Amino acid sequence: MFSTLYTTILFQPLLNLLVGLYDLLGHDMGWAIIVMTVIIRLILYPSFKHQLESQKKLAELQPKLQTLKDKHKDDKEAQSRAMMEFYKENKVNPLSSCLPLVIQLVILIALFQVFRTGLNGATVSNLYSFVPNPGTISPTAFGSPRSANALLPSTSGSSPASSPCNPLPPPLLRSLNDPGPPEVLRQCQQTPFLF
Repeated sequence: MFSTLYTTILFQPLLNLLVGLYDLLGHDMGWAIIVMTVIIRLILYPSFKHQLESQKKLAELQPKLQTLKDKHKDDKEAQSRAMMEFYKENKVNPLSSCLPLVIQLVILIALFQVFRTGLNGATVSNLYSFVPNPGTISPTAFGSPRSANALLPSTSGSSPASSPCNPLPPPLLRSLNDPGPPEVLRQCQQTPFLF
């Protein structure tokens, strides 16, 4: 139940947005990620603005709140009652700034899942009918034909050519319909990628 709801509400729309932007922006994953990030920030802006306003209001009321705490420092029950009354009088909810953070965290986890598992052959069924299947996903970013993970083996002392995830010649192409042999796919999933 939860898994289906998560997939329908978060995973599928984010995957389709990423693949659609990838196709629209000339098969450049770097630009697709940047544009998707800007779109998500614009969508979350109202909640972010409300969070900032709530934090600002709480910061302005902090000196008065501190005097209440000092006044009732020996009686915790009276202190909590006085604080709740104070929040009601000033129309402030101390937990209102937490909800936007929870929403952002859930979206961040969904984005992580899209990057981790969404760009392989098993997720073609999650594409909407109006989002074209690009067939292959190239890790080309900003016009560079080399994958960003090509830098990782060179920092560990091994050759980039020794990694099955980053064969030479560039670019690495992963098919959405055929992710490759299981042993290569396993090693690619274990290799940390830089974006």
